[in-house]
Parts: sequence; structure tokens; C-alpha cells
Amino acid sequence: MGTITSEQIAIPHPQEQRNHSRIKLYEELEGGQGREIFFRPHRYTPDQFTPLNIWAELTIEGIQYRCELRDLSQGGLGIIWPRPELPVINQEIEEITVCFDHQYAYVGRASVSVLRLEEEGHLVGLDLQDSLIKIDAILQTRDLKRFHLGDSDLGGQAQPWQVEGQHEFKGRVAELKLFLEDWDNHFNRVEAQASWDLLRFDEDHPTRRALTELVHRDFMAPFLEQTERIYDSIKGLNRAEQEPLKVYSQRYLDEYFMKAPWIHRARTKPLGYPGDYEVMNHIYGRRMQGRSLIGQAINYSTLHSPAARAVRNRKEMLKFELKRNLERLSAQVTDQPIKILSVAAGPAQETFELLSELKMINRPIDIILFDQDAAALAFAYGRLKKLVQKRWPDKVRLVYLHDSIKRLLEDKDIFNGFGPFDMIICSGLYDYLRHPIAVKLTSHMHSYCKTEGTVYIGNMVPSNPSRWIMEHHLDWYLLYREHEEILNFAQEACPTSRHELLTEPAGVNPFVRITRLG
Repeated sequence: MGTITSEQIAIPHPQEQRNHSRIKLYEELEGGQGREIFFRPHRYTPDQFTPLNIWAELTIEGIQYRCELRDLSQGGLGIIWPRPELPVINQEIEEITVCFDHQYAYVGRASVSVLRLEEEGHLVGLDLQDSLIKIDAILQTRDLKRFHLGDSDLGGQAQPWQVEGQHEFKGRVAELKLFLEDWDNHFNRVEAQASWDLLRFDEDHPTRRALTELVHRDFMAPFLEQTERIYDSIKGLNRAEQEPLKVYSQRYLDEYFMKAPWIHRARTKPLGYPGDYEVMNHIYGRRMQGRSLIGQAINYSTLHSPAARAVRNRKEMLKFELKRNLERLSAQVTDQPIKILSVAAGPAQETFELLSELKMINRPIDIILFDQDAAALAFAYGRLKKLVQKRWPDKVRLVYLHDSIKRLLEDKDIFNGFGPFDMIICSGLYDYLRHPIAVKLTSHMHSYCKTEGTVYIGNMVPSNPSRWIMEHHLDWYLLYREHEEILNFAQEACPTSRHELLTEPAGVNPFVRITRLG
């Protein structure tokens, strides 16, 4: 990897579709892979049509052959060839029939487009010649049949929220809903009596300040207290045991929680993972936002929950550590730049605030921001470029590296040409890394450091009081570690270095500071 100037940032064309059915593990996340400029209809495998019985028949020389169907799309299908005589590319098949539950989806000609040998036989791809298959109609029929077979929780036959016992949890969830209903009614009366643009006043407007004070004083404390009591009632249960309770909780409370913009974004995950840069910006901003006053109150209050406060605290802690190290390194007599690496940098809030608050820079500073999310780097680039040009044009060089988390974990040489570094910070990535991966990455980051260089790695602890909201309503699961476990992976990765635990005021997101001694 060669040197990248401060004007360069590699941002690929975004994928046209994202599959949100499963949140990827961080070590699976890929970076940019180039532009996808050719549309290709989605291919469905037969099991995706269950419980429909779907099959294909082809007619050659007047003989019908039932085929094993491998995949199906609007414009074609893949089958295992049923005859000993193989077709050739572009050969026309006089008739192909696609059926589901004795309904005809297609009857007409096809041409051979793919011929490939597989374990089950020769896979043949066929392009339909006379029309397209109405896939949507087949899927709607499938969904309707699933509903009648009891595969839907709307019909009352499947009730994923049902679980025996857990009366304390259920009672507290119900009480929280009543609490929110009462406040929603109160806020509706406030809105009816106030000016129509109450929701859109600037934060500094007197009415908005009074409203924020009301929420902070009367709503937030009992709301957060109830959320923490709900977590206390289930914290001894494993994830599988909590699943029906999660559905129960969402059925009761989602109508209110989803009115909070940051909760909605974290839950829907438009970039494929919950803690994206926009979510982090919400946490740093902790504002009253939303289309209704109850939504604004929930948004504001949850952004003051212990986990959200811990995120802001760790930003302040890292900023303090960076300043302290810059003062120490600036005293050294050398023209070599101080080098800082931020791994999984996100919106780079601590970097932005650091460069905004510094009064003087005696030595040049190179700051490398690495992230797998191009949108996060674009956001950081947009505001840091202006800041550096205005305050530190000859002192600070910013480099934006867009690559995959997968490569970060596998390629020890990913930062060749940019280091060695005086400081490396990594705030939230380890919350998603299993122990062997955490050890491996820590070893790599330690190797990127100069002697007396420091690595800062954060990880949230299991006692996080905000876990019920995060797991049940944001679908946001972390790999929590106790203090000893954080020290363990650091000591295992670099046993000859100095290891110290740093804690932030909320006690939720400690850091290990690793100092390379040789």
C-alpha cells in the first residue's frame, strides 16, 4: 500500500442492495469492491419457495423430462441436465415448463447459456425466450400458504412472544408502556396549546430550553430507572431464553421507541450494522429530535443512558490521552511527525475536537483514519478538511484509508508505509471480536508502534445497564468483557509491554493502555 495524500479518499459506489437479514460479524465485513453496473435478477433456490412445490420439465424431441431445479429468476433457471446427451451453448430447447403447486409459471422456449459439471451432474443454465416469470406472484402465493400453515404470527397460531413465567419482566414492560402512554397524552396537550412549530425551534430558543429541562427533570430519570429495572429482571437469562421476551417487549413498546430517530436508525441498520457513524453522531449530539414530543423525549433520554454516556466519556478520555501524549512528544527535538492511527475511526469525533481545541502544535502530526465504512470516512473528511485548512494547514496531515475489517484482521502489513505510530486508538471494534481475533489484532497493532508508543483499546463490560434497550429494541449485541478479560487478551498479545486499565466515569467502557517497551 503506497502513500496516500490528504486529498485522496477511496470511496466506492454503494451497493445497490444490502441484505439485512443477518448482521455480519465484524471480521466478515468487506470494504469497497468496485462498481456494480450490471443489473442481474435475483436468483431463488427451491427451498426459498417452501412450502410451494416447484419444479421444471423440458421437452426435447417430443419427450418430457422432469428436472432437478437448482435456481430460478425472472428470466431464467438452472437445472441438472436429465439426458445423457449434453446440450451446447446457445442450443434452443423447444419447450420448458416451470410449475408450482400445479400452476404454470412459464411454458415456452429457452436457450442454453451455461454448461458446467458439478457433483450432482451437469448444471445447465437456461434463458427464457418467450416471456418472464412473475416471481412476485409466486412469492405472494408462498407467503399466503405459509400464513395458512401457521408460519405467521398474525394468525394467532404462532406466538413467538409467549413464554411461561417471567412475570416480573412482563409487569415492568407493561408499566413502562403505561408510563409512556401517560406522557404521550401529556405531550399531546402541550403540543395542542403551544405554537405549531414547537418541534422545530432551535435548541437555544427559550421554549425549547424549557421543554428540554422538563424532559430532563421529570421524564428522563424515571424512564431510565424503569429500563434498568427491566434489565435487572432478565440479566441472568441467556440469549435464547430472552428471545420470546424480546418479541414481547417489542410488541409492547416499539410503537414508542421507534419514534426516536437514533433508535430507529440503530434498529433498521441502513449501513448493515448498528453503530454506524450517524448513530455515533446522534450519541455525541444527545439532542431532542423526533417528529413528536414523546419521540423527542425518548430520543433525548436514551442518549443519556449509561451506554451512551460511556461513549461520550471514552471520547473525552481518548482526547485527554492524545493531548497528554502530544505534549510529551512535542518536547522532543526532532522534525519527524508525530504519527497517530485511529482504527475503526467512524466519524472521528475525538480527532475533530482535538484539532479544534489545541492551542499550539510544535511538531507536524500525521493522523491516519481507517474505517471499513466509506460514508463514515466521507463525513470525517468533509469537516476535518475544512478545520485543518483553517487552523493547521502546515502542521497536520490527514490520511483516510478505506479497506475491509477482514483485511485489517488478516493482513499484518496493511499499514506499511504509514507507521510506525506513536499512538493507536481503537474505541468500539473489540466489542465485536472474539478472543482469538482480539489477541491477533492487538498483536498486530502493538507491532505498528514505536518504542514507548501506546495503544488504546476499549471494550464494554457485561454489567452495562443499557443492555435491555440495546439488545431487545436495537438488536445490538456486543461481546462484553470483564476487566480481567480485557487485560488477558492484551497480555497474551504482547506480554513484554506495560498494560494499564483506564476507566471512564460511567464504568461501562474501560480501556486497556498498552505501552510498547521494546
